[in-house]
Amino acid sequence: MEKLKKQGELQLNEKRAKVVAELQKLKQRADEFSDFSELAMVPQYLMDVRIVHKRLGDAQEQIIWINKEEALYKFSITQFPEVDEIAAAIDPYMKLFQIVNKWQKVEKKYVLDFTYYMF
Repeated sequence: MEKLKKQGELQLNEKRAKVVAELQKLKQRADEFSDFSELAMVPQYLMDVRIVHKRLGDAQEQIIWINKEEALYKFSITQFPEVDEIAAAIDPYMKLFQIVNKWQKVEKKYVLDFTYYMF
């Protein structure tokens, strides 16, 4: 029984380390969004932000599992404040890229319609 407990604790520690590493990668990726400035690349930027958002959601699911396991082992519950920081950092970029992407589509349609009626 003690061997299984130690094995479970080891798994928990490994999972916690993986989540911390993933959050570091996501934070670094979120910081890179401020360098995105090419209008032609907005659809790609939007996809990148969505990927980071999805990976953040996956990390949150892992955190819920970790916290439940910590409660079972009667460990102190690990806090992950990086999650809120990353979410707050990517939210404005998500909104910006969505609006610009939508504007580009509408503008392209308008220009095509205008060109059609002009000729």
